[in-house]
Amino acid sequence: MRIKDTYIDIKKQNMSACVDTAEIYALIKRVTNDAYCDNVVLEIACDDGFDFFEVSDKDGKVLIRSSNGVGFAAGFNAYLKERCGYSIGAMTTVGKLPKTPPSVGEPIKRKSEFLYRYFFNYCTFSYTYAFDTWEEWERTIDYLLLSGYNLILNPIGSETVWRNTLIRMGYTEKEADSFLCGPAFYAWQLMMNMTGWAGGAPKWWYDERALLAGKINKRLHSFGASTVVPAFIGMVPDNFAVHYPNANIIDQGLWCEMKRPSLMMPDSDCFDKMADIYFEESKRIDGAEYMHYYSADPFHEGGITEGVDLNEYATRIFAKMSSLDKDAVWMFQGWTNSPKPEMIAAVPDGRAIITNLGSGNNYKNENLYAGAPWCYCEVFCFGGQYNFQGNAQSILETPYECLNDEDSNVIGMGF
Repeated sequence: MRIKDTYIDIKKQNMSACVDTAEIYALIKRVTNDAYCDNVVLEIACDDGFDFFEVSDKDGKVLIRSSNGVGFAAGFNAYLKERCGYSIGAMTTVGKLPKTPPSVGEPIKRKSEFLYRYFFNYCTFSYTYAFDTWEEWERTIDYLLLSGYNLILNPIGSETVWRNTLIRMGYTEKEADSFLCGPAFYAWQLMMNMTGWAGGAPKWWYDERALLAGKINKRLHSFGASTVVPAFIGMVPDNFAVHYPNANIIDQGLWCEMKRPSLMMPDSDCFDKMADIYFEESKRIDGAEYMHYYSADPFHEGGITEGVDLNEYATRIFAKMSSLDKDAVWMFQGWTNSPKPEMIAAVPDGRAIITNLGSGNNYKNENLYAGAPWCYCEVFCFGGQYNFQGNAQSILETPYECLNDEDSNVIGMGF
C-alpha cells in the first residue's frame, strides 16, 4: 500500500519539524550523564514526511542525523540499546551504562513506514497517571520520545477547561464541580460514560492541572511531537435544559448502571456559544496553539442514537471544529461498535483518523472504518488484569502486513 499524499501533507502541515537542540541535549543528560551529552553531535536533515534517524561515528563523537527532535531521541535510544547494552523502559532500566561512550561502528539507520506512532488510552490516565506530578511525567515523556512516539494523547487539564466553560455558561462553581467526576474517574467522563462520580476537587487542583498540561504540551512540542486533546462535541450536564430550555438535548442513558452525561445537538442555538467558550478555555493552556488533533467519541460503549441523524451530527461537529481550527483532525477511538460509519463519512478524507484499539482481531476488512485512515493499535492491559500474555510475533508483524495490503488504509501504529 502507498500512503496517500493527502495524509502525508496533513501530517507535515500539523506536526512541527521542531529541533530544539537544548531540549535534546537536556534529555540525553537526564538519561545518561555529561560524558554522553558532550559526545553527541546533532545534524539536521530533511525528510519526505516519514521520520528517520541515522547514527554514525564522526571525529570521535556520535553523530545523529534526523529531521526532528523525536528522530534524534529515538536515534540516541537505538545507540544506547545496540551499542551500549542499555535499555530505558517505562518503569525500569536494564543494563549498565559504559563509563566511556563507545563508538557506533556500523551505522544505525532507521526510517519509520508509519506517519504516526500514537501513545495512550484515556483509561490509562485514570488507572495509572491520575496523580502523577511533573517529575514523574518528565520521566514518562523521556521514555515516549526515546521510543519514537510522535502523537500523544493529553487530556490532562480538560477538567479545568470544563469547569471554566460551565461557569462562563452561567453555572455556579458548585454546579460545575458536581458535573465533573473525581480525579481518578476523569477518563470515563471525557468518553461520556459517566458524570459526577466521586466528584469534587479543591480550586488549586484545577489550577495545577492546567499548569501540568501546559508543561507536558510544551516539552512534547519542543521535540516536534504533537498532542491530542479532547474536543467539544455537545456533552452537557443533565440539568442543562434548566439553564437553556431551548437546547436540543438527547438523553444518553446508562453505562455500567451509571448515568451518562447528556448530549446537546449542534443545531441548538447555544451550541456555537458553548463550543466557542470551550475552545477559548482549551487554548488558555500552554502549548495549545500547536495542537490540531482532537479526540472525541460520542456514543462510546453505548449511548442513545435513536432519532439522531449521525451523518448530519458529525458534519456539523466537524464544521464547527474546523471553523475554530482550519487544520483540525478528528481522532476517533476504534472500539466495539464505534465510530459509526455514517459519522466517519461526514469528515473529509484525511481529517478523520481512527485509533483501532483492537487491531489484532480487526484489520482485514477492506471497508474498515469506511475507508478512513487508521492506526494499528492494541490495548494489552485492562483494569483489574495482572497477567502478561499475547502473540508477540503477530504484534510485531501484522502492522507491516497491513502496510503492504492494498485494501488497507493504515497510516500509523499505536500502543
